[in-house]
Amino acid sequence: MPSNHSSKSKIDISESSPSSPTLNHDRTKSQRLIDIKYSTYSTFKNVFKEYRNRDCFGWREKVEVSEEYPFGLGQYQWITYEEFQKSSEYFGNALAHLIPSRSFVGVCANNCIEWYYADFGCLWYGMRVVPYHHQINCESMLEMLTNSETSCMIISKVAFAGLVDIITKSKYRKIKLIIHIEDDFDEETRLRLPPTIQFRLFSNMMETGRRITKLKHNPIKKDEILSLIYSSGSTGLPKGVITSDRDYNQYVYSTNNEYPHVAISYTTLAHVQRRSDHKVLYCGGRIGLFSGNMETLFDDLRLLRPHSFWAVPRIWNIIHAQYQHEITQYQSAAPSSSSISRNQAELVIGERFKLILGDRIQMVMTGSAPTSPAVMEFIKRTWAPAPVLTLYGCTEALVISVNDNVLERVDYKIVPVEEFGYSPDDQPYPRGELHVKVDLNTGYYRNDQANNQAFQDGWYKTGDIIEQYAPRKIRVIDRKKNAFKLANGEFVAPEKIENMFYASEIIEHIFIYGYIDKTFLTAIVVPKEHILHKHKLTIDSSKEEVEENLPIRNEIMNELERISKLKSLANYEIPKMITIDNNKWTIESGMITGSGKFCRSIIYNHYVNDFMRMNDTIESIQTGLRSQTTEEKSDYIETYLRLVLGLDSSSESIDLSKLSFTQMGGDSVGAVRLSSLLKEKANIDISPQFILNKNNNMNDISNIVKSGSSSSVNQVSIDWSKEMELDSDITAVGKSAKPIKSVGNNVFLTGATGFLGAFLLFDLLANRGATIGNVYCLVRGQSVEAAKSRLLQKLCETYRLVLSSEMIDRIIVVIGDLEAERLGIANDQYNQLVENVDLIIHNGAYVHLLNPYPNMKGTNVGGTAEVLRLASAVGQQHSISVAHISTIGCFSERNKVITEFDKPNVDHLDKMFGYTQSKLVAEQLVTSAHRTRNIQAIILRPGTIYASSETGIDNEHDFVRLVFRSILHLGSYPKLNNQNGGSLLNLSPVDWVASSVTNLSLNQQQQHQQQQQESENIPIYHLINQHNISLSEFCKVVNDKVTPLLELEFDEWKSRLLSQPTNPLHSMSLVFNKEYPVFSSYGFSNPLTLQKLIDCGMNACPYVSKKLIIKNIRYLQQLKN
Repeated sequence: MPSNHSSKSKIDISESSPSSPTLNHDRTKSQRLIDIKYSTYSTFKNVFKEYRNRDCFGWREKVEVSEEYPFGLGQYQWITYEEFQKSSEYFGNALAHLIPSRSFVGVCANNCIEWYYADFGCLWYGMRVVPYHHQINCESMLEMLTNSETSCMIISKVAFAGLVDIITKSKYRKIKLIIHIEDDFDEETRLRLPPTIQFRLFSNMMETGRRITKLKHNPIKKDEILSLIYSSGSTGLPKGVITSDRDYNQYVYSTNNEYPHVAISYTTLAHVQRRSDHKVLYCGGRIGLFSGNMETLFDDLRLLRPHSFWAVPRIWNIIHAQYQHEITQYQSAAPSSSSISRNQAELVIGERFKLILGDRIQMVMTGSAPTSPAVMEFIKRTWAPAPVLTLYGCTEALVISVNDNVLERVDYKIVPVEEFGYSPDDQPYPRGELHVKVDLNTGYYRNDQANNQAFQDGWYKTGDIIEQYAPRKIRVIDRKKNAFKLANGEFVAPEKIENMFYASEIIEHIFIYGYIDKTFLTAIVVPKEHILHKHKLTIDSSKEEVEENLPIRNEIMNELERISKLKSLANYEIPKMITIDNNKWTIESGMITGSGKFCRSIIYNHYVNDFMRMNDTIESIQTGLRSQTTEEKSDYIETYLRLVLGLDSSSESIDLSKLSFTQMGGDSVGAVRLSSLLKEKANIDISPQFILNKNNNMNDISNIVKSGSSSSVNQVSIDWSKEMELDSDITAVGKSAKPIKSVGNNVFLTGATGFLGAFLLFDLLANRGATIGNVYCLVRGQSVEAAKSRLLQKLCETYRLVLSSEMIDRIIVVIGDLEAERLGIANDQYNQLVENVDLIIHNGAYVHLLNPYPNMKGTNVGGTAEVLRLASAVGQQHSISVAHISTIGCFSERNKVITEFDKPNVDHLDKMFGYTQSKLVAEQLVTSAHRTRNIQAIILRPGTIYASSETGIDNEHDFVRLVFRSILHLGSYPKLNNQNGGSLLNLSPVDWVASSVTNLSLNQQQQHQQQQQESENIPIYHLINQHNISLSEFCKVVNDKVTPLLELEFDEWKSRLLSQPTNPLHSMSLVFNKEYPVFSSYGFSNPLTLQKLIDCGMNACPYVSKKLIIKNIRYLQQLKN
């Protein structure tokens, strides 16, 4: 059932605030303007009378190019409200002599004073304005002409030829009058017009209107149609939205612009700009017209110094990309003797960018399409303290929400979308398509079919999938018409993914697409011009030249991989193959709408052959890997390198002996599939771990395939004792640890973007009160704002944790990398950490069941060593205490109940997986630092970290989720016993684990003193659940409360699993043949940990309740995995 949300809430925004300032802040006067007997005409008559002596519109005249005016444009020249009104009346008077009142008058031109003269001239004399985008394509123009039956077109030189083509080719005969804005025009084009169409110059109309008899005004009445505003056409042909005079008058009146107010007019007047400008005029502000060229926009802004600025995400992306570019240049230009940190560069460049909008910005706005979190963070930081508003709305309902807050005037409901699995009953947040009802007499003009599809009983169907995360607070998570489902059952929202890639400095445009019968995505990428030039290409290069340029393909694929890793994209969300194009997408080509959105249907149709070619290529590779001969397999490996990864194995610039499978874009799924196919078809036994091992290059793999035998696979032994050696300069001998204070402790946290890390960060900020000051979070990223945005996106959107602004302010992002020396932290910030941090919680790790130890070592072992180096606090009097988060998986043998008194057997390292190997080696480093280097530390070993007890949200990268998803996919679960590795699951809710970690970490000094008295052993705590649950018990709850599940014998269940290539667990089952690593026959006991938790005021881990299981499974069902 739809979920209704009709209750009202206050928000101070122009659409809703009843206390908005009006003419001279005189409420009596403004109320008189909105009296029901008055119209929009009456309102603006009063406006122009009241403000007659104020400056109204301004523009820049051309001057000689000079140092002062490098663009050949002078200062702004202004006309008053009175002067503007007279000129607009001249035009309206001339027009009224030529066409009847209530005619539809189209205006198709860039922002210029003539546009506004025409707009208000029509208002005075009762003509209905139809705004056309000045770069509209012919198909959309013909649709608008036909639908509105436009009889007069006021048009610029740029669009004139297109209009004449439509008239002559389509036989459109409704136009009776064309008014050409510029005095110069193409005579040959004019002569093509039928003799029934009058042709006038705008300047002649102005002169004629001034000297001929002035006709009486004939304004549109309040219940009549005032204007038609056409939708952008991003999902098809534009549709004419009816705007009544009553509705528009109310809209203008509801402005909250303060006086003085200066605004710039630069975006198309076919959409938001025109409405916004009318509001500025209503409050007596003035409007400066941009000079008609985006290259001079910022020079216009410098002179104009507006109070507010609005831009679509496309413009903000350009600004942000330039900002990133200048930071890089600033750092590169620094003398080699003086290193400039990223933070220092951001401060300098940030101050420069703050002034590009002038020095009196009071409000910054974005909307029309999603703005990436990184760009939003940049905007907020650069133009603080000015508020940044994200407007969400549509032509049909105007503004719906501001900064996610639904406006007071909007009633809404959330309607289920069964095909995507969205429902108002979803937990923890209702989700579905947004339907809105507003007090507007709207609909589509002369379009019954569209009206019936979009409007029902007064409700408008937006087509947007939203999530309500608080009362009357919504966020758009999908677009119903643009999302699609892949063959593996995954749903993809391409716009959301594309927006992430726009943070790149080298990508101009990207369009992602997938097919329902394919398991992968492909993409079209348009590089920025400087990248084309870098690879000796231009926008004029042929398609063949671009496609054959493998270095540019390689660079872009590496960039996609980098951003995918930064944004933690799922494997299926990453394009597997790209086509590079060097042609920019423009409004003229129809690929971008006037409101800055992609016209997805036109883009897809333009590149459909490229998409089909990419699909065929990938399919042929997959088929080739299944071929019978090793020669063919080798050929397809070559094809994979060349076409998919952009590498030419025969090229002198590509040395396969230096490239590993992962360096070339391979992932664990690909390694598993390649391993199993080689075993099945050619009896070549290469493990996925061998393929993934970064120490094995592609030559090694290719040679094994060519030889047809796995006997040449060299097993490299690892000297584990050497791996466990701690660098001699990591020491705190002679130092005492910083004491944990009662208030204001600063914590350094690694791994905050991960599942447990996010809940640790939240627990520190939300549940520890004044004990915690700031939390410094180590995050990978190119900039602080992008990294913090990604971190907040993880907490707030992925894990749905609610952070107050005060909590967000206490998060200090530190750009770095666990794999880098000194954690990759700039020197000045590193020293700041040593001085300010009171506690280190080392949670960061690379978690992967298949990757071998060499791939994990840098992050999990090297990162731990660098954390201990930071803790040793070189140059400081005190060291820093460390809480090291390990894993219960360090115990390779599960043949008994494990307690804190047991020690993992390092002699069994060779039998373990790469991840657990790396974690056990890291434990030895921490233990050594504690015992011999005087670095105070504790080790915490969580078991299987399960879903949040509050929301049911679990870890998207966890093997347990993979198992549960697989069970839901199959509709059955296996009967497990000791022969299958056991059936017991040990699940601990993530919020309990996080709370346990923070409590034990903050109390570790007392524990350390007690431990020192008892022994020299490092304190170790097992954060596990004393109550196991069997898979059978778990699935019976699911069967009884959520969805039917059938219990099968293990072999039958496994057979069904292997018959479903799209099953989430399919690939991993090729590796884990008879047992799965999360199950056991024995449980755990943690008496020491329980006692310490009780001492900290905590309880033992709670049972995994039926309620939590239901929450989690329903959450997984919502994901449609």
